[in-house]
Amino acid sequence: MDLDQTHSLPRKVDAGDRLDTLRWVWDAREDPEVLRRCASSAHTWLRRSAAVCPGLPEDCVEGLAGDADFAVRLLLAERHPSAPPELLLDLYLHGTHLAAGSLTSRPGFPAAGLAARFADAPDPRARALALRGPGATPELVERLSRDPAEWVRYAAACDARLPVARIMELLEDPEVGSAAACNRSLPVPEMRAPLAPGRAPPTWRTGRLREQTWVPPTWRTGRLRERASVRPARTAGGPGERAWPGVTGRSRERASRPAHLISAPPLCMTMRVHA
Repeated sequence: MDLDQTHSLPRKVDAGDRLDTLRWVWDAREDPEVLRRCASSAHTWLRRSAAVCPGLPEDCVEGLAGDADFAVRLLLAERHPSAPPELLLDLYLHGTHLAAGSLTSRPGFPAAGLAARFADAPDPRARALALRGPGATPELVERLSRDPAEWVRYAAACDARLPVARIMELLEDPEVGSAAACNRSLPVPEMRAPLAPGRAPPTWRTGRLREQTWVPPTWRTGRLRERASVRPARTAGGPGERAWPGVTGRSRERASRPAHLISAPPLCMTMRVHA
């Protein structure tokens, strides 16, 4: 297929439709003329295919950044090295897709001015962006380390601009203590302190552990009980009797159980899990 055969493409494409990149468009990923025609096409599939091509001309990048189709903008942000910074920021702040969080790692994601722009934003996701700004002061970082949103506090606890005294306080915080322990501004003696013999582990390692009783779903327990009730046990003198040379006591009792019960997990177990 080529540009002269696009009549076979579907005219209507919904925002949620998952479409593979057209092979012939990808084969022309370094051809600016083909990509220009695809980027300006009325066919959404062609524009989506053009958005992932690294050879897309700069003028087409600007055009697709404002495309009416969300998938076109997202593909451009995820795949093109020259995706506009404001596009990346907008998709991060307002996108509900799973890839939104990864957009901050894109090389074009903005940093300048974020501290002044988002330090007092009502959305915690936006407030966390303030910590990515080079203009964030130690005072601002400390204020955000007391933010109501846990993951804003977590981001602040990792920030090397956080005053050392506050880092030391956060080491005892069971929610963000692990982030404070990773802060490169933490004094070396404090980094080594948890390894000292006889020292109790910090609360961030123990405070969020709790005992939980795990009960397998009924489709497992019910089936096991049903099978156990209909399968005859191997007892001495019965039709299921077997010889177990060298096996005595509790070992014989276990060895005489039906095989499907020997290999099955216990019906209820207690384990330690992280909250």
